Amino acid sequence: MRDSLRSLSVTLGVAAILTLAACEFGPKRLAGGGSDIGNGSAIAGMVLTTDGIPARGALARLRPSGYLSPLPAGSPKAGAAAADSLGETHSDSKGRFAFAHILPGRYRIEVVDSARAQGVLIDCKVDSGGKDVELAEAHFAATGSLSLHAPAGAAAGTSGYIRLAGLERLARLSAGDSLRLEGLPAGGYVVDVASKDTAFAALSGTTVSLHPGENTAFDSTALPCANRVCDSLALTAFFTDNGITEPIARFIKGSSRIDEVVLNALPYQYHFKTMAALKRLTALKVFKVEGPFLADSNMAPLFDALAGMDSLWLLSISWSKDSGFTALPASIGKLHALRELYLLGDSLHTVPGEIGNLSKLEFLSLQFNQLAELPDWGGLTVLRELQVPHNRLHVLPETIFTLNAIAKIDIADNHLCSFTDAQKTWLEARNAYAGPEGQTCP
Repeated sequence: MRDSLRSLSVTLGVAAILTLAACEFGPKRLAGGGSDIGNGSAIAGMVLTTDGIPARGALARLRPSGYLSPLPAGSPKAGAAAADSLGETHSDSKGRFAFAHILPGRYRIEVVDSARAQGVLIDCKVDSGGKDVELAEAHFAATGSLSLHAPAGAAAGTSGYIRLAGLERLARLSAGDSLRLEGLPAGGYVVDVASKDTAFAALSGTTVSLHPGENTAFDSTALPCANRVCDSLALTAFFTDNGITEPIARFIKGSSRIDEVVLNALPYQYHFKTMAALKRLTALKVFKVEGPFLADSNMAPLFDALAGMDSLWLLSISWSKDSGFTALPASIGKLHALRELYLLGDSLHTVPGEIGNLSKLEFLSLQFNQLAELPDWGGLTVLRELQVPHNRLHVLPETIFTLNAIAKIDIADNHLCSFTDAQKTWLEARNAYAGPEGQTCP
């Protein structure tokens, strides 16, 4: 079990992960099995088995992203879900399914073929205005399971009701016992635990990731932050786009000793709802963010949150080509403890001279961007490796050739066609110059 526990990710983000599918909006005609649950828009999609054929007869359930299965009467937080928030249907012979009259909001769709032990999770949003939603084609993967063990501190005779946000799941776990939730599609799950016992309740809000066909097991003694106080442990931040940003913000607030945060494949606006909370992570050492919607206009909150963090030594930001992120803020120069910096996105046009203030920087990667020039960075006296391939550079600044701590430099696939003999010698000593063959020259 301990091996399985090591694979558990306690997370902090808003990402569709693993085999979660995304939404596409369009005027496509809805077809296939359907469910009519009220006024509003329609959602339709198609699922394929792991063999690539239409998944006929698969059960599709639609739930609001923050939905939790109703608890039995008299239980903590007991209550009933509104009837118009639910939808169930089966896919037709073409693997298509549809839900009609869906109100605006965020939803999670679980599609499972129990006979094949395959399924997929789809997180989706319906905007106001009645526009229909056509989902991207989704592919099944093997379903897995989640094993839960009652916390060691739970009082004898107590129990907790286990639920998964956005899914129709409800199970009772008693003190000293364990249970397994079967038939779960791969993806990220937020575990809700309703209990009067504080040891059980402390598990509520934990986010775990499940890989295809695997069983993920955890208990309160193995969760790095089960008590909401983290000890210098590398925690991965992992959210699904399902409206759970508030619990995550509370988690960060109570866990100031987190030293690693990774936000993966998230829409930008959800990443940075957590920025104010990140300022509390004074022990943060590693911060990685990936997202399709990073842009110049809203990068400031990130660097404002990270500025002055004395322990942050690695920063990695990657984004999609058309995101609109073209200029790195000058406030990057305030990250004085930074030793490694990765900026990958195929859209960066300028980088500020303030990077030269990062006197401890040892590794800098700016590859796959649109940089036509680099500023003078004479302050990078301990820089050991510089990666700037696949840009539009026509010349390297003179100060680059004074940074003798550099042991490796990659300048391939640029427009660097003219060097002095001294510069060629300097580059050759660092395995960086092979003549104009690796450049685009007239």
